[in-house]
Amino acid sequence: MDTYQLEINPDNKKQYKLDGNWETLEEETVKLRVKIAGFTIGVKRKMYWSKYGPTVITNKGTFSIRTAPLFDIRGLEQWYRMNKARNFTEFYKALKMEALPGYNVMYADRYDTIFYMSNGKIPLRNKGFNWRGTLPGNTSATLWNVYHPIEDLPHYLNPASGYLFNSNHSPFNASSKADNLKVQNFDATM
Repeated sequence: MDTYQLEINPDNKKQYKLDGNWETLEEETVKLRVKIAGFTIGVKRKMYWSKYGPTVITNKGTFSIRTAPLFDIRGLEQWYRMNKARNFTEFYKALKMEALPGYNVMYADRYDTIFYMSNGKIPLRNKGFNWRGTLPGNTSATLWNVYHPIEDLPHYLNPASGYLFNSNHSPFNASSKADNLKVQNFDATM
């Protein structure tokens, strides 16, 4: 997930600058049902959307959030296909759907195939920005729309050690020392 701070037009608080042009935030009023002390009440709230994604207006600025799952609803279908796979070829074909937002995937079968992948829809990001902090929301150079193919993601297939493990820890410590992947071999913006 990436967070962007938008540059707001001082003359119109519903406009933000993108590549030198003023864009207008999409605005929609939504009705929410809120439970308070056993009672349900209806509440109306304004929701905003920029080219980056959902947007919040705060006293510290206007921020948009961009995360891959907002743009792909096929995750359940991919889980289904992975669970129905009868062998590694079918399982890997299901992984190639690239629809899961971010889950470690472990596979083993009766043919002694073992596989682990630090999986996710990881965007191809411009290396000229610090993706660990809040990003400038005034340039399309930070607006990603393409993802790393699964071949780019950290993964192991039948390591020489004969074992794989993961408890949601680093994918660079998932087998023996000799078999572990090297961080420097992967895109730092991941």
